[in-house]
Amino acid sequence: MGKTFAFILRGVTLPEGLPETELVARAARRLGCETRDILDCRPVRRSRDARRRNKRPLWVYQLRLAMPLSWRKRILAMSGLDLTPEPRTLRPSGEAFSPPDSRRSANRPVVVGAGPAGLFAALRLAREGWKPILVERGDPAGDRRTQVAAFWRSGTLDPESNVLFGAGGSGLFSDGKLNTRHKDREGRCEVLSELIRAGAPESVLVDAEPHIGSDLLEPLVTRLTEMIADLGGETRFRRRLSDLLLEKGRLRGIGLDSPSGGETVETSFCVLATGHSARDVYSLLSGVGAALEPKPFAVGLRMEMPQDAINASQRGDRTNGGFAASFRISRPPRGDERACYTFCMCPGGMVIPCASEPGCLAVNGMSYHARAGDWGNAAFLVPVTAADFEASGTDVPPALSGVSFQRRWEKESFAAGAPGGDYAVPASRLADFLAGRRGDIPERRGVDRAAAANLSRLLPEEIVFTLRIVLPELLGKLRRVDPDAVLLYGVETRTSSPVRILRTNYGESTVIGGLFPAGEGSGYAGGIMTSALDGWRAAENLMRRVSTRR
Repeated sequence: MGKTFAFILRGVTLPEGLPETELVARAARRLGCETRDILDCRPVRRSRDARRRNKRPLWVYQLRLAMPLSWRKRILAMSGLDLTPEPRTLRPSGEAFSPPDSRRSANRPVVVGAGPAGLFAALRLAREGWKPILVERGDPAGDRRTQVAAFWRSGTLDPESNVLFGAGGSGLFSDGKLNTRHKDREGRCEVLSELIRAGAPESVLVDAEPHIGSDLLEPLVTRLTEMIADLGGETRFRRRLSDLLLEKGRLRGIGLDSPSGGETVETSFCVLATGHSARDVYSLLSGVGAALEPKPFAVGLRMEMPQDAINASQRGDRTNGGFAASFRISRPPRGDERACYTFCMCPGGMVIPCASEPGCLAVNGMSYHARAGDWGNAAFLVPVTAADFEASGTDVPPALSGVSFQRRWEKESFAAGAPGGDYAVPASRLADFLAGRRGDIPERRGVDRAAAANLSRLLPEEIVFTLRIVLPELLGKLRRVDPDAVLLYGVETRTSSPVRILRTNYGESTVIGGLFPAGEGSGYAGGIMTSALDGWRAAENLMRRVSTRR
């Protein structure tokens, strides 16, 4: 073949419905060459452009092209091309970590929590032969599906295995978004490659905003636990972290509670990936003297509207064509009004009730892979800080004041929606929320077990003040959405961790040697991909730490 010149060419468009084999010809026209001059053409990223100015929706590609070296000067001299002369290649570090002797139980690392961070931490350790023990307070993904269905149907709550706890973590019942702004491209590709091995579509490697959907996440999570077992690790379900055993500031073991009683697991190294809703773990950490601090997060309401209206707002009068449109809207602070932004938009999805404690209720959004539901929803959030937590008048350690803040408003939400204790979701028409009253709610809606409520009483006054002013303004950007068709649900509080577990630059607790906080519960990650990446790197940090101590 001779010497070649490789580069990334951006902005190559392909109308929806045409095969990707057309990309070579389209790239050749952009470059003014023959198709035979392009020796290799590989999509590395694609995004969908469904704006109304286009006659039909387009896929916009970044392509990695290889051409004869003789074309290099001509390509680089062309004007109007968006390209990178050399491709960004993945260069493995080559760092290898030989596993310790697993015959001594203390040498086996433990991973606590089987959400995205814990699963990928355990998988990374298992791939290196470290035979991790993964413990999870809830049940396997398939069993969780049955438990959660019972909760949504009748309000039957299992505090240990529910929408938030169990294999897959809270991400199992979500939109399954895999997009991230994380700069660790190598790690991102490693994590996505593992997901593909577990059964995810290969398109997640190139889509700009990949998503899997809750229905496809369940078999993926199950397969990930099987992969860990195939590599010598093991997963123990229904094991809740109850104690950290320390000696001179270092981890020596962990205590677990299970249906059969308590047990102690001897270990010197642990990835703590218990998620942002494991409030008992924060209390445990505070009790043993771990370094914690309150972390800002955001609270608000989840807005539901007809998906057809969202499609029309984003694409004019074009038909859906099997693709549910999404949106992302924000507004900076102005005067006494705080910032407001949308979060976790679920096209063709559903609003879901969430609970991990009796008498507390929050909401979130979820969708299946096809995103084919009649409704779209998104959280409209307002930031809160430690000053808001202190104003709640809670008598708890300052680092845990955000937890008490969440709990206070979740109790109000539970009481407003479910006087009978069945976890019905408090709901309100937009006009009633803006007027500060309790009205009626439509029979046709996305949440069956909902109860009319005055949502302005379920959040702090400062948050309600901002939402009342900003919601009509932001909704106005979706021009085809009728405000009378909008329904609000409360409250959205579990947006991210209210606590940060302080850790060193190498990911280890600043106080407890051998403990590696990771994922959303650590306060350093958010979302499925960022959490998975954080767990992947936590495993590397753990192995590196053990190797340096030998």
